[in-house]
Amino acid sequence: MHANEDYQKKLEECSKQKFIDKSCGFTYFGDTVSKLITAMNKKYLVDPIIDVGAGTGAMVALLRRNGHRDAIGIDLCPKTDLVQEGLITDLRFPEASFMTAICTEVLEHLTTEQLRAGLKETFRVLRPGGHLIVTVPFDELLEKNSITCPNCGHHFHRVGHLQSFDKKRMSTLLRESGFNPKKIGVFPFSIMSSLPGSRYYWRLIMRFDKRIGLNKTMLAVARKD
Repeated sequence: MHANEDYQKKLEECSKQKFIDKSCGFTYFGDTVSKLITAMNKKYLVDPIIDVGAGTGAMVALLRRNGHRDAIGIDLCPKTDLVQEGLITDLRFPEASFMTAICTEVLEHLTTEQLRAGLKETFRVLRPGGHLIVTVPFDELLEKNSITCPNCGHHFHRVGHLQSFDKKRMSTLLRESGFNPKKIGVFPFSIMSSLPGSRYYWRLIMRFDKRIGLNKTMLAVARKD
C-alpha cells in the first residue's frame, strides 16, 4: 500500500466512526448530492454502473431504487454491503465491464501519480460509448483548508485533499486519459442540495447567494469513444 493510501485509509476510518456516531452530525458530501447528480445526468446513467469511491453506498442505493439493479460501488473502506473494497488505481474488473462510472469527491484525495492511474483505470473498465461522471471541489485553495497538528507540528489538509482543479486542468486530465469531455460545469451543490428544485435556477443562486464564496463543485462528464 502506498503511503498516501495508508493515510487516506486512516482518514476513512475516522470518517467511518463519525458516521456511526449519529450524534456528531457528520454527513458525507456524496450522501447529500446523490439525488442532484443523478437528476442532472439521467441520460448518461446506463447499466451496468460502478460508483468509484462509493462511501456509505448512498449513490448505489439510490441508483438501485431507480431501477439500476446492476449498480455496484467500491471504496477504500467499505461501510455497507452495497460497497466492495477496492482502489481506483486497481479496479479489479475486466476491461469494458461498465457503461457508466461515477466518481464523486474522490480525485482531490489522490497524489498526481494516483490521479492519472485512477483515470486510466476508470477508462479501461468502461465500454466504448460509456461515460464517466465526476465531481470535485472547484478551484480550491488547499492552503486555506490546511491545519497544523498542535502535538507533532505536521501540516496537512483537514480532510486530506491533495489536488485542486479548474476547468482547464480537468479537461486536460480527461483527454490525457483517453476521454472525450462532454460537459464541465461549476455548481453550488452544497446549497442546491437543501433547496427543492434548485437545479432549475442554480444560476441565480450562483449570482446572488453570498454564502457560496469558494464553496463550489465542478461536475464533469466525459465519454469513452
